[in-house]
Amino acid sequence: MINRQARRAIIATLVSSGLIVPAQAKLFIPAAPAIIKPSKDWAAHEKKLKANFLPGMMPAWHRQPAGGSTPTVIFNGTPPNPTINIGNSTTYTFTNHAISTAAADRLVVVGIGRYRNAGTVNISAVTFGGVAANLVAGSGVGLGSTATGVVWYQLGVAAGTTSTIVVTWTASANNCAIAVYSLYGLISSTVNDVRTDSATAYSLPFTNPAGAILLAMGMSTAVTTVSWAGVTENFDAQSEAAMTYSGGSIANAGASTTVTPTWTSETGLVVSGVAYV
Repeated sequence: MINRQARRAIIATLVSSGLIVPAQAKLFIPAAPAIIKPSKDWAAHEKKLKANFLPGMMPAWHRQPAGGSTPTVIFNGTPPNPTINIGNSTTYTFTNHAISTAAADRLVVVGIGRYRNAGTVNISAVTFGGVAANLVAGSGVGLGSTATGVVWYQLGVAAGTTSTIVVTWTASANNCAIAVYSLYGLISSTVNDVRTDSATAYSLPFTNPAGAILLAMGMSTAVTTVSWAGVTENFDAQSEAAMTYSGGSIANAGASTTVTPTWTSETGLVVSGVAYV
């Protein structure tokens, strides 16, 4: 019997002489797997994911403001009055106006209304404590050559409990009213939604997510009263016995809230609203 060592020597000799060819190793390729088909609900699930995810962020339904608290809003006025100055002037100064408690995350948002007799009157500048405030894009309604007008400005103000607010117009305005709000605990200082109306329905159909803060302000060239749906009324006041300013706010609003003011007289009415989360 040939031992193992002798057998290997014989095979090596035969291979080297070309009399036999060793078998080649074969690459193992597994059978193709079955195609994995998405479930019939995948399209809806994918749409939800795309709508609620951004790189580095949690889904919208899990996000919380800094500190994990619900955003809050404070109206800095004495109900039922906004702060109204009468002066037929281009510059209106509201000295040391209350802006509530100082906080690193405080956003001061101001609704500004004006009445003018003639000409074109728009805002030239707005400052809080000497610092230029930012226009909330798309929030202006009326203004220009329209007798009535409302617009919103905002600025992050961390320090102090008061601020001198100066509103400068491009031409003389008969009067100027401001509604000053302090917002805390927001996810973002960027406005979430803006709505305006100067038609006959006078509604603000927000597309806000649940938990948003909503602010609304309107004015009419008539002595009238107003009731609000969708927000809590903060002020309802007359100026010069000829016009009315009114507005309201709400924290933790329901999703896609429609804000509707009902005026007993709707002459020259304009309404504007903003949403934050």
